[in-house]
Amino acid sequence: MIEMTQLHKTYLMGDTQVHALNGLSLTIGRGELVAIMGSSGSGKSTLLNVIGALDSFDSGSYRFSGKDLHGISQKDAALFRRDHIGFVFQSFHLLPYKTALDNVILPLKYQASVGREERRKKAAAMLCRVGLHDRMNHLPAELSGGQQQRVAIARALVTGAPLLLADEPTGALDSATTEEIMNLLIEINTEGKTVVIVTHEDEIARRTHRIIRMKDGVVA
Repeated sequence: MIEMTQLHKTYLMGDTQVHALNGLSLTIGRGELVAIMGSSGSGKSTLLNVIGALDSFDSGSYRFSGKDLHGISQKDAALFRRDHIGFVFQSFHLLPYKTALDNVILPLKYQASVGREERRKKAAAMLCRVGLHDRMNHLPAELSGGQQQRVAIARALVTGAPLLLADEPTGALDSATTEEIMNLLIEINTEGKTVVIVTHEDEIARRTHRIIRMKDGVVA
């Protein structure tokens, strides 16, 4: 699914050049469950942003299912994300004034072929899938942290994107809830989704198929 060869990404911080990616090469196969680990400044967040077409890269090659993403325009990157990638973040990023159901409906509004009633049915079905059939009409403030993350996972999955990118998805959760969310991510992977998790937690990484360790902008 993901083929990266000699990727370079440099940021300017004042007069200083920061080589966030420094000739990185890796592959991630379709259906894998992968953890990305590394200390602060290792390049793991930049890598996740490049995989998700949230950030560009300076040179090298990135192919997603054979599609070359080098030099992709912002408009095409947005369409690529819409069709291929779901995102889950540590801080959930739910709209506080919308119910769980309405939060999950949001990405479907960018798919013109999906009508209003079908959007509601798809969102409701996905909330049932993550165990929130009785919380659909609750606002985020009325949900626990684990329930909010389940809403975020449902939102990431509802479009049918084949790749789920999770950036520290259990970082704001207690140990019991962390276990629940990780079990859910493993279930999603066994159903055919490719799942990539950025984490600093060894116990999370050990439950994945493979750990990609980063250091100084490359795979260590």
